[in-house]
Amino acid sequence: MIPEQERFSRIYQGQPELIDYILLSHPLIDHVTQVRSITDRPLPSIGDNPNTRRPARDSDHAPLIAHLDL
Repeated sequence: MIPEQERFSRIYQGQPELIDYILLSHPLIDHVTQVRSITDRPLPSIGDNPNTRRPARDSDHAPLIAHLDL
């Protein structure tokens, strides 16, 4: 449901990955009208050492947004 060019929520060693999720109860699934990964700025590529981003002021994950028609 996410547009192909937005199907990632972080960059790991230069490769886009979709690792973040939005959980919905089964009755709400049919009400989803749109899901987006907000990539309004380039995400940093991370590696195996989590300490390299410790001083970072922003997230290395893109937020996911789901629109529901209730």
